[in-house]
Amino acid sequence: MSTERTVSTAASWKFFPKNCPRFQDNPAGIIQRVCISVQLHPLFVTEADRSYCAQCVYVQSRVLDDLESSLDISEALPTELAPTFDVDKIPKCTYTIRKGSESGPEVRYATVGESVYHVWNCPGENTGILVQNCYVEDGQGNRILVIDQNGCGVDQYVMPTPEYSADLTTAFQETHVFKFAQKTITRFICQIRICLQSDECKKLSPPSTCPTLEERLQQAKVERDTKQEDVKQLMKPDESDYDSPRSRRELSQPRVSTAKGYPEVGLVGELRVLDSPEDVMYFGKSNAIQTECVSKVAYSLVVAALVIVSVLFIIMVLVIIARASSYRNKIIRFEN
Repeated sequence: MSTERTVSTAASWKFFPKNCPRFQDNPAGIIQRVCISVQLHPLFVTEADRSYCAQCVYVQSRVLDDLESSLDISEALPTELAPTFDVDKIPKCTYTIRKGSESGPEVRYATVGESVYHVWNCPGENTGILVQNCYVEDGQGNRILVIDQNGCGVDQYVMPTPEYSADLTTAFQETHVFKFAQKTITRFICQIRICLQSDECKKLSPPSTCPTLEERLQQAKVERDTKQEDVKQLMKPDESDYDSPRSRRELSQPRVSTAKGYPEVGLVGELRVLDSPEDVMYFGKSNAIQTECVSKVAYSLVVAALVIVSVLFIIMVLVIIARASSYRNKIIRFEN
């Protein structure tokens, strides 16, 4: 939910008659004119600078004829500034694959066809997210686009368009596990676009309209035919002797234009796809045991290091005490 707030700023100045230019006219009266220049940069004059002029007319008679008070304002349209982000305040984003629901336990092993939830989360008070440019890789360079730059699922049977929470800080989508042929590891690489929660962010996320699979196939066919036509044009012989006008080909424009200034975060989610549920249970337990063993070994190493340091410290203290005692005995013997 976005809250609009209007901020009013008032300022007052004192003008002395001797410092302001005055003009006398008939009928008797005084015209005073003051101009205020508002400069954005302290050193440079920019196109965002503005000048405001006010003119006051004082006449002696109570009947004011053709009195005009004007305020000259530049006719230049205001420029909308791109949103700026503080790097230190950009939310920390995570990409997890979970089982059962978007809040279920994380999974690293699964079988083909098993239901899992992809969850992208960027907690923040005034920010929203858009999941875009998601690819699935096999770990050996082969990659397929599953979510396009507008946040739409390319193939609804593989990865539908993600759903978003009300505050736009979390996106999630249920999918069925798939993998590349003869491959075990399936890696998802996604890009998160972060926006400030405003009307512009609501236009950006979630995506309002997404093309269907049939529309994408039709668009791909048009692009393929266009490329083939370009190749044919390049293969034609040069007819430079003829001064004929060239036909222009319309370039396809992007469907959605995103505003500049939004930071983008790259995230990776990995899933190892196994052949059977028994393999999933085995590898899951092995991973847990290995993690537990590593924790025990690390704890033992820390304890051993502390013991060694303590023993060395005690030895150093005893050596210092022994040397001090020997030095004291020598002094006593010398005095005797």
